Amino acid sequence: MKRSFYGLSEFEQTEIRPGLQGAVMEGELATAVRWEFPPGMPRTGIHHHDDHEQFGFIVSGRIEVEIGGEVRVLGAGEIYYAAKGVPHGHTVVVGDEPAVVIDFFSPPREEYVRAAHGGPAFDPVASA
Repeated sequence: MKRSFYGLSEFEQTEIRPGLQGAVMEGELATAVRWEFPPGMPRTGIHHHDDHEQFGFIVSGRIEVEIGGEVRVLGAGEIYYAAKGVPHGHTVVVGDEPAVVIDFFSPPREEYVRAAHGGPAFDPVASA
């Protein structure tokens, strides 16, 4: 459901990707997902999306992520960008603190919206 405001107590965590919980925010031309990654989570796989560009903002904690073959560790306040078609992923939490990351996708990630509304979790690695 498209909304104008999202308070911290209103984020509904659902399984968006297999084994990954997130809260989806729907817009007309974009989708945002607020992920909560626990320490010790398995590293995600590499994938790409030919129809979507993606920005990620690290709210808290630290993650390691690979984009186009470059690996970086990012912390609170830092941003990453994955252009359409560029392989990215291998994301893992660095340290003992959970990481909160907000991803922004344009155009909207309809498969994530469906998952948030009770549909199956979407695996972009299997679809890449």
